[in-house]
Amino acid sequence: MNKKTYLIAGLLGFIILTGAACTTTENTNVQQETASASQTYTSDYGFEIQYPQDWRVILEIDSKTVDYPTDAVLKVSFGSEARGESSEGASDGEWFVSVYNGDMPSKSIAGLITGTGTQFSDRAEKTENITINGIPAIKAVITTPSNPSWVYEAVLIEQEDRVFFITNGAIENDSFDEFYNSFKRVEQVVEESTETSTADVITYKQFTAGDTGMIFDIPNDVTVADNVNGVPDLWKFIYNENSYLILYSEARGDISLAWASRDEGEVTVTNHDNITVYSENGFAHTAAYFLQPHPLANITITKLVGTGLKPDGDYSSDLDEVYQRLVSSVRLDGIAAF
Repeated sequence: MNKKTYLIAGLLGFIILTGAACTTTENTNVQQETASASQTYTSDYGFEIQYPQDWRVILEIDSKTVDYPTDAVLKVSFGSEARGESSEGASDGEWFVSVYNGDMPSKSIAGLITGTGTQFSDRAEKTENITINGIPAIKAVITTPSNPSWVYEAVLIEQEDRVFFITNGAIENDSFDEFYNSFKRVEQVVEESTETSTADVITYKQFTAGDTGMIFDIPNDVTVADNVNGVPDLWKFIYNENSYLILYSEARGDISLAWASRDEGEVTVTNHDNITVYSENGFAHTAAYFLQPHPLANITITKLVGTGLKPDGDYSSDLDEVYQRLVSSVRLDGIAAF
């Protein structure tokens, strides 16, 4: 508030006090207007965040309630009311919050930063330490000179074996600062469940599949065999008397028409700059166009009952935790396969 200066000394103290009172009132009004212009999203996973009043929650994927593999504990996106109203031009959101378990190497703070923007050969990265409502965080900005409008801002917070990943969807928006700065931790809702011993908790490590550029997560206590049965780039590990197979192959023919001809809803298509990924049912099979540096790459994940290959083992329909973690963690040159 601008204060006028008066030469009458007797009124100076009164004016200063009056000015201070007006400033307090004015700031309070601004705070009230800001609060009324936003909505608050509160998660059972122990956080809340504010988003614009005229926006809505576009997508909310909770690992406890979905019946397909997901690499995140929670994914939620926010966007304007116009978003996602039709299949044409629909969006999965404008700002995003994802929650990951901290024991996933590819979903650690370092893994999330280095895994973003890998589709650009001229990728540039800048990070800084910040504090949000008393919580230490890292802000990363990833850019590419070849596409100046692509500016990916991310804020990463690690607490209690969880990584909170807040992003702007690579579209600059001045209000994004207010969005991530509204992040607060709140009491987490703990569901009643049967007691689980520490022996039932599976820990994982990251496996690098030769020189293919492919990585995936496997249980800590397993050994991976490669070139199984003499097949190049076929890996296998055994867990709880079941076999898990990962096959990588390359081809130079165009099979996109074959994938496109499948029944609607069976195949998910994801575009990453010059790469197209075809996923069947979200898991089990994928074909990806890697124009640089790969030709067409195909990755197949299979679970078999027993410790042998077919015909000794039959396909398993039990998509257990190990299988889902394996599928959701597969990356080829930093890009998710499924």
